[in-house]
Amino acid sequence: MSVHFKLNEEFIQRLKSFINSEAYNSRSEISYSEYWLENASSMSIEFGKDNANIEGKSGFYIPQSILISRILKVIKNPFLIRKKLINKFQEYFEKPLFVDTNKAFDRAMSHHYSTDPDLSKYRVNHLKLVNQFANVLKNSKEVKNYHYKWAKEYPNSQIIIEYYLRNLLIPYLERKKDNIFLDIGSGNGNLVNLLTHEYSPKVYCLVDLPESLINAIIFLRKYYPKSLFFFPNEINSQEEITSIISSSSINETTKFVFLTPWQANYIPSNTFSFCSNITSFQEMTKEQVNIYFDLIERITIKDGLFLCVNRVEKIPVNSNAFHVEQTAEPIRFYEYPWRKRNLRLIDEISRLHRIVQADDIAIRLESIKD
Repeated sequence: MSVHFKLNEEFIQRLKSFINSEAYNSRSEISYSEYWLENASSMSIEFGKDNANIEGKSGFYIPQSILISRILKVIKNPFLIRKKLINKFQEYFEKPLFVDTNKAFDRAMSHHYSTDPDLSKYRVNHLKLVNQFANVLKNSKEVKNYHYKWAKEYPNSQIIIEYYLRNLLIPYLERKKDNIFLDIGSGNGNLVNLLTHEYSPKVYCLVDLPESLINAIIFLRKYYPKSLFFFPNEINSQEEITSIISSSSINETTKFVFLTPWQANYIPSNTFSFCSNITSFQEMTKEQVNIYFDLIERITIKDGLFLCVNRVEKIPVNSNAFHVEQTAEPIRFYEYPWRKRNLRLIDEISRLHRIVQADDIAIRLESIKD
């Protein structure tokens, strides 16, 4: 997938400096699973005088006009329509039948029987959620209208999923003047974009591989051109991040701080009110996941929130997994190093994902305790 962005010359020069910096190129081997060694190499960026064109695969879910996307595909290959019809016919009989993300959102929010709406202590009662909170979006139509009003584009399937998570967070997240958020493995930044719009945190810190950070920087710049952006090569100590946070005001736009995994030790302790990881722990090794859980415990304030949304089980493999036996161990959500002292608020198999895809996604929201 390739997407084109307009940028000013000064911002492009800063991006080039980051790409050529030690922060980008002095990489920690432990931060790359086999999966990301392959996918990182597929990400690329080309700069013009006032623009950037970025390409990527995993973690790259930038919205694109559905109509334009389809037209471009047909122009490149006029036989694509016929091929797609044949493929759809074959898929109908060869694969399990799932619904699209819009229908899945509607069904999950309305307790449709296909989503397994049985309730328990840690499962979200969506009907109660809708009745208690006026800003909960009840269906995909409301999501599309709401998103278009502020983003001036219609959401793709990945953003629909982010709105589902946004609904779940509404009872727990508030717009506070001291909100400081962090996201690990942000991809191109769809959830960060949405939560920045909703809650305007003073600072939003993104920790990711440098190849992915490039995508997030460019993507978020589109929506927050007046915000201050701090690139990894511009951060050299914990004191610098502390200074950025302490100098931020509720009246300012959100400041974005971008860090590579090998800069995580720069992050100040007991600082963040909300931390998240959305479908990237599943691509890591157990050692990497353990490191991030220790980080989250260190940097989150007491009663701060940690949202984790990942596959119940996945082997972080490369593209030859169907033909070559993989050496990586399975990564299992319920084997993560969860701290028993933390308070579980949500702990369930995603009712939206279960009717969209074959692999179950687990959702867990915790309140961090000492």
